[in-house]
This record gives sequence, C-alpha cells and structure tokens, in this order.
Amino acid sequence: MKFDSSQINSSNTWQIGTGDGTRSYFDIFLKYGVALVGPGDPGREGEEKTIFFYKEHPYEKNWGKTLSEVKKDQWIIARKGKSTILAIGKVTKEIQYSNLFADVEGWDLQHYVNVQWYIPKNSNETIQFNSNLLSQSTLQGCYKREVYDKIYQTYFEERNPLYDVETVNVPPEIAQINFTKMLIDEGLRIQDAENIALTIQRIIILARWYIANDKNTLEAEIIAFLILPFLTALGWSEQKTKLEYWKIDIALFRNSFKGDYNISPEIIVEAKAFANGLSFTNKQILNYANKFPSCKIFIATNGFRYKIFIKEKDQPVLKGYLNLLRLNERNALYDVPLTTTQSLFSISNFNRLYETNN
Repeated sequence: MKFDSSQINSSNTWQIGTGDGTRSYFDIFLKYGVALVGPGDPGREGEEKTIFFYKEHPYEKNWGKTLSEVKKDQWIIARKGKSTILAIGKVTKEIQYSNLFADVEGWDLQHYVNVQWYIPKNSNETIQFNSNLLSQSTLQGCYKREVYDKIYQTYFEERNPLYDVETVNVPPEIAQINFTKMLIDEGLRIQDAENIALTIQRIIILARWYIANDKNTLEAEIIAFLILPFLTALGWSEQKTKLEYWKIDIALFRNSFKGDYNISPEIIVEAKAFANGLSFTNKQILNYANKFPSCKIFIATNGFRYKIFIKEKDQPVLKGYLNLLRLNERNALYDVPLTTTQSLFSISNFNRLYETNN
C-alpha cells in the first residue's frame, strides 16, 4: 500500500527515535505495536509525585515533546538517527503506562502509545536521506517536505504486533532477593552461596554509587571492580581468566590458561560502559560464536546488567537476563525467568550446560 498527503502530512505527524548509537529497540516497537518515550521511573506523566520529582530534579526530564501530546489517528515516523526512516505508524490508542517497558536496554520507557505500524514492503528496505532531515530529539513534529515526498513514493505493508501489552503479566520488582537461598537450591555449598550473595550485594552498592557520582565510569573500571569480582565469586579463578584474549574483553577457560592462543574459551564475556546498551553486542557475540565454534556460552554485561546467550544449532540464543538494579522474578520483556538466569550463573550449571551442548 501507499500513502498520500490526505492521510499523512506535517499537520498530523510526529517523529520518534528508536534508540541511540549503542542500542536499538525498534524491534520492541513492532513486537508490541507501541511507540515508547521515557523517562518513566519518576511516575506517570501528570501525576502529582511526578510533577514534584521534576521540580526537584529538572535536569532528569526529557525536554522534547511528550506522548500526552500525541493523539489517536495521528501518525508517527520511527526513525534511526537523523537520516533513516524505519517505519510509519498510525496511533490507535493514546498515552498509557506499563512497567513492561521499565528496562528497555537499560532505559525506563514506561510511557507508550499503541501504534499500527507499516514497514517498507521490501523487508530489507529503509527510507534513506542524503542529509539530516530528521530531528535528534526523541519526539518531535516532522515538517520537512522532502520527508513526506519519500514516504509517498514508498510501498508499505502492515505489521501487526505479536503481543498485546495489556495482556502481558508484568511481575512487580523485588526489593530484595535471597540470593543465598536461591544458590543453595541450585546445589551450591552454603559457604559458596553466601560468598556469591555477598559479592552481588557489594556490586549493587558500588554500581549505584558509580551511577550517582561518576557517569563517566570507564569500561576498564567496570571490568576490574564489578565483573571480575562476580566471576571470581562464581568460582572462576585468576588462572582460568584471561583479559584481551584475541580482543575478547574476558575469556574464561576450563583449565588454567598457560599462554596457548589456539584453544577455545569456555565462556566469552563482552563488557560495555554504563551508558551503553547491550543490543549491539549481539553482532559481536555472533562473530565470537563463529570464530570459536566450541564455545557455547556468551555473556554481554555492563557490570550490573547481564545478557546470557547459549549456542543452539551454531547460533547464540538469549537464555538469561539479569538486571541487579531492577530485580524481577521474571523479565517479561525478554520472557526470561530470574531463576533460569541465576541457574546459568551457578558454578555447577556451567559444567552442566557445557556437557549438554557438546
């Protein structure tokens, strides 16, 4: 199908970002039939507590337009950067709020509108511009004639959502988890379980301190003070841990590493800075999976958010997700139970997973 100026034009159309240089969540837009804007942690837009929060913390606010201004039957352009259109969509329901989107690649994007999306008919096609005709702001109007000319020339197809946000069960956040009990239930010795649980609590405290006091925390600091202590507590000794192995941030080996660069790691860990998303690590992990065919476990982390991939049929598949600062019994967005994630981290299960995948 094609659209014309009687349907979509500068008087009824918005443009919205779908990530930044380190993350992309356009797939979430399509999966749930939504457009997302944050921040959402302070509360629902317009609530008294939310208004009070922004009076006390004015620099925390997104100073672009807000989703409350977006009305039913208006249109939204989903953009990537300032020169690419990924899709166009018609708003079917006005602003709502759901904690399903409380952790979208590390961002709190609980405010959303329902959208019927249309993508270019050629699945590999996007609408490209030679110059920056789109806005850098998260949500803004769209007024450039050249943008609409391109849209009118493009054939689109309807993309229906896979899930209805209102029917998804979103477990509440957990103030505190008894990691010791969970690890003991996995078969660890009490002493080992207590050591891991204590390390996790220290990581949570330190990560929150870094976020509050040092937003430019270096990746090297994250590896040294957050990731390596966690891996050591899990039982990965210094002798089995190698940094910068074939440019891998952290490589973990079944036996002590003795300088042999022709062996495959047991687990590959890719580290990122706090401000970065983890979605773009998928390509790196796929490259590692191809380079080291016998490696079955891959982890992407920023020190407190962990994505765990297990190789299935030569492809790394997301099997676990853990955000130590936003604990849930189950992450509804990624559809991964916390217990599954925790099992992947337990010492005994690493060997079990290895044997299962060989």
